[in-house]
Amino acid sequence: NFPLRCRLPGGERATITVEEETGKVDLNTASPAALARLFTALTGDQSQGTRLAAQIVDFRKPKTQGAPATARFTTIMELDQIDGIPPRLFRAALRHVTVRSGKPEPDMEAASPAMRRLLNVEPKLNAAKRGTPAGGSMTIRADINSPDGARFIREALVSLEGGNGRPYVIREWR
Repeated sequence: NFPLRCRLPGGERATITVEEETGKVDLNTASPAALARLFTALTGDQSQGTRLAAQIVDFRKPKTQGAPATARFTTIMELDQIDGIPPRLFRAALRHVTVRSGKPEPDMEAASPAMRRLLNVEPKLNAAKRGTPAGGSMTIRADINSPDGARFIREALVSLEGGNGRPYVIREWR
């Protein structure tokens, strides 16, 4: 069951989480309303959240007339190219956005508890515990705290059903 918590031989504490990408807001396909809800919740300011959502929608539009509509964001790290996103907001948003779900709205059944709290969505009372997904993409996050107070966080964006006979492919390390 995740999150998985353990202690390493040197006294470090590790927390491992797995988050489905379908439970996040997709920068390429999210509706303006979904983007505005997320950024309003992150900033606490509805006008700023709406403005950032509009800038994201504008960023993902083809830059030349007649060009095919393709995914403009290839990684969530490109969110820093949006005007008005300071470093603190950028870091706060990273855990809640994706470029791999292809959905206009996040799947709240797949959303992390942090995402549900942020968007003020109650989990279903009789919801079955979700296991590791059989397909799609997920973020595996290792958060390590050492006894001296240092903290290390590493994430891997992994797509299951990797193709070419591979069970998975690592899309990105962060």
